Amino acid sequence: MNAPTVWKPQPGPQEKAIRASFVDELFYGGARGGGKTDTLLGLWAAHVVECGQHARGIIFRRTYPELDEIIERSRQMYNGMFPGAEYKVGSHTWHFPNGAMLRLRHIETELDADHYQGHSYSYIGWDEITSWNDLKPYHRLKACLRSAYNVPNKQIVSTGNPGGPGHNEVKAYFIDPAPEGQLIEGKDGMTRMFIRSLITDNKILLRNDPGYIN
Repeated sequence: MNAPTVWKPQPGPQEKAIRASFVDELFYGGARGGGKTDTLLGLWAAHVVECGQHARGIIFRRTYPELDEIIERSRQMYNGMFPGAEYKVGSHTWHFPNGAMLRLRHIETELDADHYQGHSYSYIGWDEITSWNDLKPYHRLKACLRSAYNVPNKQIVSTGNPGGPGHNEVKAYFIDPAPEGQLIEGKDGMTRMFIRSLITDNKILLRNDPGYIN
């Protein structure tokens, strides 16, 4: 059995994203292989350390089978970063030694988002957000970014590749209003930022799989 991975962000966009925990809505997007899932999970890990027992998170994929990859990667990362952390298969939930909790869920339609109305999370993740047809589920659940405790840096983080059914809407919301790396404020008072990820920034992947780009 391989030793647990002790993850740390790579220099470049991943480090930039980890430092951007002050942004309400962060979109980390770009070419395949840019380390987007690692960044999504890494930002949650930083949130656990910062917020402790009151950290409550949820990460969505569009369908349940699509969660398999993120579940496996979370095991590789969190078993090394948080000794004693436990992933409960039946509830699809991570429990951390300091009391923090992360749920892994799927939402296929806007109506599915209704199941989460009334929930409170200090961290909400959307993995491959361009795979949804539109941003209606995303916007519906923005109201869930809240906490009864004084949790700093509550955040919604999304990742995505170019293309997919939601490409145009994601581009219009996150990318068109401002250049990459620029903080903007929406009409609802929430700040958002786009950080571009490139395959050439993922030195670990290219070292382990030199033929990946081909």
